[in-house]
Amino acid sequence: EVSRAICAQLSSGESPEEQKQVCKTAFKEVFVEFKGSLGKELHGFKQRIDTVFEEGLNRAVLRGQEMARKGAPQKGTEWKKSYHHATYRAAVGKYGIHPKARRGSIHWPNELSAICYDSFQPEWMALFGEKLPELLEAFKSLVLSSVNCFHDELANKLPMAADLGVLRDGIRVDRWLETQVMGVQSRQRDSQKDLSEEVSSAVQDEMRAGFQACQAPQVFKGRGCMERIKDRMDSLLASIRWDATTSGLIDGVEDLQRSLGQMVIKVQEHVPHMVEEGYQLLWQDLDPEALACWRELRERARPIVAEVSQSAEELLSRLRQRDDLIKRS
Repeated sequence: EVSRAICAQLSSGESPEEQKQVCKTAFKEVFVEFKGSLGKELHGFKQRIDTVFEEGLNRAVLRGQEMARKGAPQKGTEWKKSYHHATYRAAVGKYGIHPKARRGSIHWPNELSAICYDSFQPEWMALFGEKLPELLEAFKSLVLSSVNCFHDELANKLPMAADLGVLRDGIRVDRWLETQVMGVQSRQRDSQKDLSEEVSSAVQDEMRAGFQACQAPQVFKGRGCMERIKDRMDSLLASIRWDATTSGLIDGVEDLQRSLGQMVIKVQEHVPHMVEEGYQLLWQDLDPEALACWRELRERARPIVAEVSQSAEELLSRLRQRDDLIKRS
């Protein structure tokens, strides 16, 4: 029995250094597959992010800009027909904002900006109210599921390794991931601006120089001033750069999209590092020289032990035969 136990010990490679090497090799096999799989999953998720932004909100904003480009001159025609000359002239003198007009408050920048943002407001609300929260939850689920699959696969490869559960619990990818998501959510709050206020303010900035040109004495005063003012207003409404009025919104959204992409890249780099660092205890302080000595000793001892084991078996066989003869006699 002793010889058989020694043979088994030499065959299974149960030395500490041998076990460390077994753990390191098994980890590497599973880890390479994990990194590749996680990379593919994250690449697919990055494409999903880009689709949500570029095929959703960005297209809607461009559509709003085009509608405003066509709608602004039409709105100007309405104003010329709707307002008395004096009211129209007073509104121009107040940069299109005349809260105490006889027919009620006038705010031309708000009317113009509404043409633009009304067309993409549903997409804007859906992005920040539904799509982004869903994306972030799906992202966390994807990463944690991938990490848990890795843990389970490694446990199947190394059922004999002690403390795998402890090591697994110590790798807190979930906590680190939550901090990354919170950073993106902070960017989201910065980008989620009030549409009407943002676009209307930008329209006022865009129209200011045009209003000032209308207010010049040679235009604003004297005989025929109304025709001159209306002609200048027509030119102004036709020349508004609608891409500039939404640039603040677009910049904020693009910054948010970049931060999401950067989070994906950071996860792809950092999570595997966390996993590898957490499991290094399995083969930490592996001594290659001690492992080589053990393997050399094992190879030298194995034939000797095998010979001793065979001799012991033969001896036991003869002893059993003698016992049988004694019992028969």
